[in-house]
Amino acid sequence: MFGENRYIFHFDEQTENLYCTRDTLDGGEFKITPWDAGLDIFHWCGEWLPCFEAPQLTLIASDKRNLVNYGMACFTASFPETCLDVAAPFQFAQLTVLRILRRFPEAIDLASHAPVLFWVLACSQCNSNIFDQPEWRRQFNSKQRQILDFLGYPASKSMVRFLKKVRLQEYQATDIELIHRILQSRVLLKMMRHFPVISRAHLKIAVKYPALMQCAFLRNRLLKNDVEEHSVDPIADLFMDTLRLARVAGKKNAYAAIKQKKTLTSLLEMHDSLLGNVMYADRAWDRTAKYRIALLEERYGPYFPYPPVPGGDGIEPVTTLAALKKEGEIMCHCVFTHAGAIYRGKRYVYRVLKPERATLEVDLTTSPPSILQISLAHNAQPGEDTLKRVRAWFSSFL
Repeated sequence: MFGENRYIFHFDEQTENLYCTRDTLDGGEFKITPWDAGLDIFHWCGEWLPCFEAPQLTLIASDKRNLVNYGMACFTASFPETCLDVAAPFQFAQLTVLRILRRFPEAIDLASHAPVLFWVLACSQCNSNIFDQPEWRRQFNSKQRQILDFLGYPASKSMVRFLKKVRLQEYQATDIELIHRILQSRVLLKMMRHFPVISRAHLKIAVKYPALMQCAFLRNRLLKNDVEEHSVDPIADLFMDTLRLARVAGKKNAYAAIKQKKTLTSLLEMHDSLLGNVMYADRAWDRTAKYRIALLEERYGPYFPYPPVPGGDGIEPVTTLAALKKEGEIMCHCVFTHAGAIYRGKRYVYRVLKPERATLEVDLTTSPPSILQISLAHNAQPGEDTLKRVRAWFSSFL
């Protein structure tokens, strides 16, 4: 598949073929014949040869109102309206979807009534010549459990129920990975069984943060389908920060206590209470955190590794454990709990002095390093001027 590549397109008005050239050093030119000619794909290798590895082009925008490309709009003008409606949500593997609908008209019924299963079936064969295989045609007239068996998944009623409950406005490349992970795991599938509707947020949490599925504060909202995809990572960050704080503070059964919190507000209150305990560890009533700090210094030393990006112009690296603890106290957030990740070379923290006082955390596990978060005091969001200035400073070193 060529889902990561960009293409240059040309629509030939005489032949009605669509030509696309990969915008990479190795090139790669493809010709796609019009709907009436079979929607066949050819690859240029000194001559036009049949190509079974379909370039994963998005020919139709999901809302059908925005043109993906003028040449594509001309090319798809002759496609049946029913097929355009069915294929539009499938933003990944869309060309394969359209070719299936062109060759197997009976597939429209499966795509309309069981879109997730149809999409999983289409994605499984993006790189093979399915159109000359009789068993493929039979799948579009088969029962859903038989299709699951054909794909190598357990052909159970619970699998069928799970797929029917998945509701996606658009079907993206990341979604197929999430769905495959869940279909391959009985544990994850069991976690999903009580949800009446499964959104992308449900899929993402189940695969990336399965421990969160057991927490009352999130599970209650998931049951009501009241979790937006963009809120998943911030909720997970709050959960992990609270768990780290509890462990630094020496609290026993920390995960069990967090699981019982029924609302995000109560989790935030627990987070802030633990934060106070850790930040003011010199108080007699909480000597455990002070002991943990001593252990970190004994194991790693007082200094962090050398900063990956030097400071400058009001942005300074936090280079010691003591300075990190002080940063957390001043800014009233739990950056101190990330000390272990800094020592292990996974994160680095900077203090931002202008235009707003903020804390910057850099992720060193990506290539190149990337900005993980920028927070004001009490984890407030920074203004646009601060974001632009920090990003410009950071990008100047990459």
